[in-house]
Amino acid sequence: MKRKSDIWTHFTLDKVNKFGECNTCGKKLKYCGSSTSFWRHASMHGLFNSDDNDEGSNEASDSGQLTIPEVLDLMDESSKKCVKFKDDLCSLIVTCGLPFSVVEKPGFELFFKRNLPRGKLPSRFTIKNDVLKKFEVVKLHLIAKFANVDSFALTFDSWTEPFNNRGYLGVTLHFLLLNQLQSQIIAVKEHKSTHSAHNIVDMLETILCSWNIAKEKIVCCTTDNGANMKLAVDLFLGPKKHVPCFAHTLNLCVKEAIEKSNSFSSIVDKVKAIVTFIKHSSTASQILAQAQTDEVQKLKLKQAVVTRWNSIYLMLERFVKLNVHVYAILTQFSRAPGMVNQTEITAIVEALELLKPFYEATEELSSDTKTTISKIIPMVNLIDKRLSSFDCSSEITRKLKQELLKAFNNRFGNIESSKLHAMATILDPRFKRNDFQSIIKATEAVNLINRELSSIQRNNLNDFDLDEPHHEGLWSLRNIRQSEFTQNGYPLDESFRLYLNNKLSNLHDCPITIWLNLKQLNSSLSDLALKYLIIPATSVPSERVFSKAGHLVGKERSSLDPKLVEEDYY
Repeated sequence: MKRKSDIWTHFTLDKVNKFGECNTCGKKLKYCGSSTSFWRHASMHGLFNSDDNDEGSNEASDSGQLTIPEVLDLMDESSKKCVKFKDDLCSLIVTCGLPFSVVEKPGFELFFKRNLPRGKLPSRFTIKNDVLKKFEVVKLHLIAKFANVDSFALTFDSWTEPFNNRGYLGVTLHFLLLNQLQSQIIAVKEHKSTHSAHNIVDMLETILCSWNIAKEKIVCCTTDNGANMKLAVDLFLGPKKHVPCFAHTLNLCVKEAIEKSNSFSSIVDKVKAIVTFIKHSSTASQILAQAQTDEVQKLKLKQAVVTRWNSIYLMLERFVKLNVHVYAILTQFSRAPGMVNQTEITAIVEALELLKPFYEATEELSSDTKTTISKIIPMVNLIDKRLSSFDCSSEITRKLKQELLKAFNNRFGNIESSKLHAMATILDPRFKRNDFQSIIKATEAVNLINRELSSIQRNNLNDFDLDEPHHEGLWSLRNIRQSEFTQNGYPLDESFRLYLNNKLSNLHDCPITIWLNLKQLNSSLSDLALKYLIIPATSVPSERVFSKAGHLVGKERSSLDPKLVEEDYY
């Protein structure tokens, strides 16, 4: 039996004449099967709250009790909710990499009706157009922001998405604004032709033009070690403006050293085979988890991946932690690969100590929110000292150490000759000249900074270049020392001299903050330091662009237009 509504305790219903009379004021309301108007009238007398109506707030009023202003207010409120909902939906689709067709799925339609019962369900084309409009608004805001920036550092990289085999160029900007080091993706642009240096240059010029960024504002570019990337930077900005990705170069050193250390390489291959076997066997994986009875968090073996930095180090580190359990598991399977012996375990433990500095340096310098290029020279010299001083107990690790030092010196032996690296290190209050191995290279960098500082103060920066007179022979050290006091007729700037003679800052201090605080004392020197301290040491920011792109252009979005791929990033 249907329960009688509580509203009728306050009204007398005349079903014959189809009206209800209010027991409080005597007003008669038309009745056509809906009690909505009666609930509204009762709430005016304070008999009920408007939320107490459990008979369907969506039923249309049949009594005409709402006034025209009330109807307009309801429509306006509903319209505002729809606009906000669509805006949030666009952000959700872009952020989570959802296909535009999600709005056409039954589950979404039910979700929409429950949240906006009066709203109109947007189509996939409406959402697509809203995303495009939002991109234009965001881009105009960023262009206005970039207009207030004096210097930029660039990172870029290429990537090919697997579904349509389309190539993309990802570009990120790094700059100082509002006293903060910031980064921004400015392009994920489709390669229309080959990934040649000349084509990359054409794309970079088009991208910068679309953002109203003058090429003269670009200090340098950080990319991987690809020949096309290095040539593209030389063609785009000129020589000595390319910064090789430090993390990429470090991992190339490790890769080369392991490949040339035959004994250790065979151990790595054995560990890979064991990890592959356990990961491919659900039974072995369950036994490994059950064996860790005393562990709060159950650990799993990690597999080395060619394209993932430090993956060999992480694989070996985890294998050493679980090697006792792994040995017990392999004995239970007749087809399991052979276990590494104790001598090989010892070699792995020593190798981890050799590889640890590479891992730590990669992790520290892979941040895109910190000043990084100034750390490269100090880190290179510290890694070199760690490797040289490490005492190996086995022939396997001695060979690995020899190959690591060889590969490391081959790639970083002349790092102090890089003007950009050297100048950034000198201008970092935490390092200055202290972390150079060569006093000649440190003094050359000091002279370069002094020349550029003099050019800035004379408003004649066009006269400055990174070429430095070369000194050779027995008296080179004395000549270099003398040039510290005068270079090309320019005496060493007094504020720069004071900076060099002051004590070093704490290693954990932020050099950006230090120079911002010193800006009032010497604006020219501070601006020069900040110009070089925005340069990222790695191309990680552009690598992360494509890590996100892998989710953005997924199986459900494989037909996404390349233009939308770019605009979804903002």
